[in-house]
Amino acid sequence: MMVLINIDFWGTEDELKKLDKAYKDMTKKTDGVEYLGRHTPNSTKWHYTYFFKADNMIAWSGGMPNFEYKRDKKIWSHGAVQFYM
Repeated sequence: MMVLINIDFWGTEDELKKLDKAYKDMTKKTDGVEYLGRHTPNSTKWHYTYFFKADNMIAWSGGMPNFEYKRDKKIWSHGAVQFYM
C-alpha cells in the first residue's frame, strides 16, 4: 500500500531536512515500510508530500514508535495522511 503524508511546513530548509531524516530513520527501523521521498505538489494546497510504501497497516502502525521528531506546531502547522490500498 502507499502512504502519503501531506504537510504545511513553515520552517527553514535545515528544519525540513531534520524532518526528512526523522522519516528516513523511522523506515530504516521499521520492517515493511519504505521511504520513497518528499515532493512538492503543484495541484494541491500542501507545501510538501511524503511518500512511503508499506506492506500493510500493521507494518505502518509499527513505525509510529520509531518516528523520533518533536513537532513544533509553529513550523509544522498541520497535515493529512492518505492511505492507498
